[in-house]
Amino acid sequence: MENVRRKPKERCFRNVIIYSLICCVMLNTSLSTALALDAVDVINSSGATPTQWGDHTIINTDHGAIINWNNFDTIGGEIVEFNQFLGGVESSASAVLNRITSASATQFDGALNGNGRVFVVNPAGIVFGSGSTVNVAQLVASGLNMSNQAFQDVLDNPANDMVFEGGAGIVENLAQIRANSVILVGKKVLTQNGIVAPAGLIVLAAGDNVYLAQDGSQVLVEVADVGDGTADVVNRSLLNADNGDLVLAASDTFGAILNRGYINARGGTITARAARVEQAGVINANAPYAGEAGSITLAGTQEVVLATNESGGGGTVTANSYGVNGNGGSITVESEGTATLGEGTLTSASGGSASGDGGSVKITAEHFLIAGEIDASPGNTDYEPGTLQINSPNVTIANGVNAGEMDIIYEQGIEALSDKGTSLVINSEQGITVPDIVDGEIKGRYGNIELYGTGTDSFVSFTDTTDTVSTTLGDIIIGAGSGGLSIGNLETAKDLSDTNPTPGRIILSTSNRGNITFENLLIKDGWGHAEINVNASGELTVNGNVVVGGDSPILNIPSGQDAEAMIFLKSGDNMLLNGDVTANAHGLNAGIEGGITKAYVGVFAGTNETWFGDLIINGDLTAKAISSSVGTSEATIETDSWGSLTWGPQAADPLADGDAAQVHVESKESASDTNVDGDIAQIIVHAQGNAPEVDGVPDFGTTHMGTLVEGDVTDNDRHPEGDLLETRVIAGPSHAKSFTITGGGYYSYIPEDGYVGDDTFTYVARSVQSVGSESDPVVVTITMTNTAPAAEAITATTHMGVIYAGTVANNISDPENDPLTTALATGPGHGTLMMNSDGTYGYKPQAGYVGDDTFTYSVTDGEIGAEPVQAVVTVTMTNTPPTPDADVAAATQGVPVVINVLANDSDPEGDPLKVSSFTYTGAGTVAINANNTLTYTPGKNFIGQESFSYSVTDNQIGGTPVATTVMVTVGPAITPPPAYFMPTGPDLDKTDVGISGCPALTKWAAEEIGVSRRRMDIWIANGLASTRGVQPCDACTNLREAAKILADAKGIHAAAVAQIIDEFGSSAGPMTEELAAYITNAMAHDSGTRAHYAIAQEYFGALAEYMGVLHNDMGFSVEKAAQIVAKKYIDPLAGSGNVDVASYVAARLDSVAMFLTVVRLNRGKEMPQIRY
Repeated sequence: MENVRRKPKERCFRNVIIYSLICCVMLNTSLSTALALDAVDVINSSGATPTQWGDHTIINTDHGAIINWNNFDTIGGEIVEFNQFLGGVESSASAVLNRITSASATQFDGALNGNGRVFVVNPAGIVFGSGSTVNVAQLVASGLNMSNQAFQDVLDNPANDMVFEGGAGIVENLAQIRANSVILVGKKVLTQNGIVAPAGLIVLAAGDNVYLAQDGSQVLVEVADVGDGTADVVNRSLLNADNGDLVLAASDTFGAILNRGYINARGGTITARAARVEQAGVINANAPYAGEAGSITLAGTQEVVLATNESGGGGTVTANSYGVNGNGGSITVESEGTATLGEGTLTSASGGSASGDGGSVKITAEHFLIAGEIDASPGNTDYEPGTLQINSPNVTIANGVNAGEMDIIYEQGIEALSDKGTSLVINSEQGITVPDIVDGEIKGRYGNIELYGTGTDSFVSFTDTTDTVSTTLGDIIIGAGSGGLSIGNLETAKDLSDTNPTPGRIILSTSNRGNITFENLLIKDGWGHAEINVNASGELTVNGNVVVGGDSPILNIPSGQDAEAMIFLKSGDNMLLNGDVTANAHGLNAGIEGGITKAYVGVFAGTNETWFGDLIINGDLTAKAISSSVGTSEATIETDSWGSLTWGPQAADPLADGDAAQVHVESKESASDTNVDGDIAQIIVHAQGNAPEVDGVPDFGTTHMGTLVEGDVTDNDRHPEGDLLETRVIAGPSHAKSFTITGGGYYSYIPEDGYVGDDTFTYVARSVQSVGSESDPVVVTITMTNTAPAAEAITATTHMGVIYAGTVANNISDPENDPLTTALATGPGHGTLMMNSDGTYGYKPQAGYVGDDTFTYSVTDGEIGAEPVQAVVTVTMTNTPPTPDADVAAATQGVPVVINVLANDSDPEGDPLKVSSFTYTGAGTVAINANNTLTYTPGKNFIGQESFSYSVTDNQIGGTPVATTVMVTVGPAITPPPAYFMPTGPDLDKTDVGISGCPALTKWAAEEIGVSRRRMDIWIANGLASTRGVQPCDACTNLREAAKILADAKGIHAAAVAQIIDEFGSSAGPMTEELAAYITNAMAHDSGTRAHYAIAQEYFGALAEYMGVLHNDMGFSVEKAAQIVAKKYIDPLAGSGNVDVASYVAARLDSVAMFLTVVRLNRGKEMPQIRY
C-alpha cells in the first residue's frame, strides 16, 4: 500500500517545474566554531544601540526595543549585557525583545546581564548551558513565538496577557538564573539548575500556544495533539520564590508535569496544573522565619501522583508553620481522574508546636488512593484543629489500619487524625458506606468527624448498626439526601482531661425527605454545654435508648457557671422511638456555689406540617434531677407531634416520686415534680392531632393546537390512609370544543379550533368513603401550542446565464412535524423565478448579469391562524475571468512562427477561450489566426528579445478580457555547416583518438553524459586548443568524483538529507521556498558540528562540482546541464520513494543553475562545447 500511495507523488514530481529559489548560500562550505556576537548576527533592530561587540557585548536599549538576531549563541566566558533605559534613565521596567530566526536552537553558554526585562524568543528552542548565568530584573525565555504586537501589548497594559503562539522550541535550563521574575515557555520546558526569584514570580509553561497573565495568576495552555509520552514540564533542580508565586503549567488534555527537584516558595503560592502531575521531589510552602505558611495546588485533569523517587526520598508536600508559632497553610490536590498519595509520601500543613491553628489538606478526585501520611494538625491541641477534606463520588470507611486501597479511608487512620487534631470531612455525591468495624467503634477526640452525602439521592450507611461513633471534644456531623442515614450508636462525653470539659456535638440531618435510623444516642457525661441535634427531613426511627447523662449525670461547671446538655430529635414526617428516653441532671458540686444544671430531651414529629407527623413511643420517658444545697438542677423531656401520639404496650405507667435528694418523673403524659431544694423533673407530652386531608396537586398538560388531550387528575393526588378519591368540578374550561370528566377524575379535552394558549378547569377531591374533608381547589392547566415552522436563509451560486434549479425543502422544518407549504413572497430583481409548494424552484438570471440576486419565500404549517414564516434565498451569478499565463517562444530571423498562446491559459468555469486582441509595437508583425493561435514574424534585421501582449476572453456577455505577454527570442538565420569530411579507403586504419593518455576516462565521461565517443574526442581537441586552458582529463576526473557521490550507492547521502528535512517539516508536505531556505541556512551553520549535516554538505558540493564541469568545462548550457543532472540523479530519487529529498535537491540544483547563468552573462566568453 505504501508504494501505491507514493506513485502519484512521483509522477507529479517528474512533471513539475523545478522550484525557483534564491538561497542565501549557493555553494555551502563548512563553518568554523561559534564566535562571540558581532554586528553581523543582527538582522535588524529598533530602539537598540550596541556600544561594544565581542566577548563582552554591551547594548543600550530603549523601552520596547526589538532586536532580530540570526544568531544569539555564546560560549563560556562571553558576556551579553543590556543597559536598559526608560525616559532616558536606567529602569528595571524597561523591556527588550530579542527574537532569533536562525531555525536552530540558541545555545547560550555565557552570561546574560541586564537591569530590566529581557525577552528571548526563538521558535526553534533555547538552551541555557551549564556554565551560563542570568542576572536580570525579569527573564522571559520562549521556544514559542511572540509577535511584535504581542510584545507591545504586554508593555501597554499590565492586565494584558502574554501571548505565545507558534513554534515548537524546547527551553532547557542548566544555568544559574536570578531575577525578580522568570518565565520559561516552550513546547517543553526542562530545568536542571537553579532559578531564584525572591518574593517574585517563576512560571514554567509548556504547550503549542500559551496565554499567560503577567502576574502568573492565570495560565491557559493549548496543544493540538497527544505528546511524545514524556513530561512537558520537568524540574530536576531548585526553584525558589520565597514569599512569591511559582507556577508550572501544561495542557489539561495531554500535558504532563514532573517534579524530581526542590520547589520552594515559603510563605507564597505554588501551583502545578496539567493533565497529569507527578510529584516525586519536594514542594515546600512552609512559613518563612516570621510569616505565615503558603498554599500549594496540584491539579491534574487525568491524574495527580505523589510518589517517592528511586532512592525512597521525595514525595513531600508541605505548608507548615515555621518553628513553634504560626498557623498551618493549605494544600489542594484535585483531579477529574485519580489522586494518588503513594506509600512513603508526606502531605503536611501543620501549625506551630507552641501556638497556631492546624492547616488544610483538600483532595478532590473521581477516585483517590491514600497510602502516605497526612497531617493538618496544630502542634498544640489547645488551638483549632486542621482539616483533611476528601471530595469523591463514592467513599468507603473500612476497618483497621491503612491498606492503601482505592476510594477507601480507614478507621484507625480517622482515629489517628482526630487524636492529633485533624478533622476529617468527607463529601460524597453518591454516598458513604461503612462496613463492619471489628473493634466496634470509631473514636474521635480533638478533630471532627464529618460525613456528608451531598447528592440529591445520597446516603450514609453502616453495615453493622451495632458499631459506634464516639467523640469527646470534636464534633460528629453526618448528613445525606433522600437515601437517608442508617447508622449505629452515637456517643459524646467529657474528655479525660479537664482542660476542655465540654463534649463535642453530634449533628445528624437529611434533605429531600431522607429518613434517619440509628440505635443508641448518648450524652454520657460532661460539664458545661453538650448538644445532640437530629433533624430528619423524612421519618426518624430510634431503635435504642436516648440518654442525657448516660454514665453519670450532667454536672455544673466547677467554677459555678450554668451547665446544660440537650438532645433534639426532629422528623419532618413520622417518628418511632423503640427505646427509653432519659434525662439525668446532677447539680452536685460540694463546696462551690453552683449554677443551674439542665438535662433536656426534645422530641418533635411532623415538622413538615403536611401529611404525616405521628409519634409512636414504645419505651419509658424518665427525667431525674439531683443537686446539692448550693446547686439547682432541671431534667426535662418534651414531646410534640403534628399528628397523633401513640404509646406502645411496653411503655411504663405514670409515676411521680420525689424526696429531699432527687426528683424522678416517669410518665405517659405530662407530669412535673419539684423537691424542697428547687430541683425540677418534668415531662411535657403534647399531640396536635391534625387530621389527615387529601393532598390535591395541580396538574399540567400540553397539546398541539386542535389536538385531543386526556388524563386522570387524581394520579398525583394522595389520601393519608390510601383511600380512593372522587372528584367534583367547580369551574370548567373556557376554550374547550368539548370537555368531559368522570367522577373518578378521568377527563377528555379538545381545544377550540385555532386556539393557542392556556385553558384551565378547577376541581376538588375527597375520599370515596367520605372520611375527612375535601381538598383545597385544584387547578388543571392545559396549554395549547403551535410552534411556528423554521425557515433558514439559503445561498446558491450559478454561472452567469445558467438556469439554477434548487429547493428550500432541506432548510425548513416544523417542531410538531406539521406538513409544510411554501410560496413565493418577494420575487428576484435580476431574473425570473418559478416556485412550487413543495419547496422546489427554478431561477433564470438575466443575460449578462453578474452579482447577487435575492428572493423571499414563505412557509406555513397550515394550522388555523398560523402566520407564515419568511426567509431569503440569495443566488450569486458568477463569471470568473480567464487565467492567462505568459508565453515564451523562439523564432529565427525573418521566419514566421505560429504560437499557440491559449495552450497554457485556462478558465475556472471551463468556458471556451478566444484571443480578442493584441498589442505589438515592434518592426515585425503579429496576426490572429482563425484557430486562435498567433503568427509572429520578426523584423527582417531583428535579432534579440522582444515582447507583445494579447488579451483573452471567455466569450461571456460582459466578460472582461485579460491580458498577458509573449516573450520571443529571435536568433540569427541558420547557415548549415559544411559536411564533415572523413577520408575513406581500403587502406585506412581505424584509430582511437587518445588525448593526454586518458582514453578510459573519456570513454566513461561520454557514457555518463550520453554523447558519442567521437564528439567527446572533438571536445577534447577544442578544449586543448582553447585560450581558456581547459584540461579535459582533469575535468573528466572531477566529473567522475562528483558522480560517485551523487550516485550514493549506499544511500547514506539521501538518508542524511531526509533526516534534516524531517527536522524542519513533514516529509509529506510540499517543499516551499521558505522551508528550503531554512534548511540551507541550517546546513551552512551546523555542518561542522553535526555528522548528518556534513554528509549532506558533501552531497551538495558534488552537485555543484558536477554542474560546474558540464557548464564551465564541457560547454553545456545551464539548462542542458540541469536536465542531465535531473535525469541522471534526481528522477531516480523520486522513483525510489524519496520524493521529499528529490524536491529539495531540485531546489538546490536550480540555485546552482541560476548562479552559473549569472557568471556566464558576466563573463561573456566563448567556451568549447560538446555539440549534439
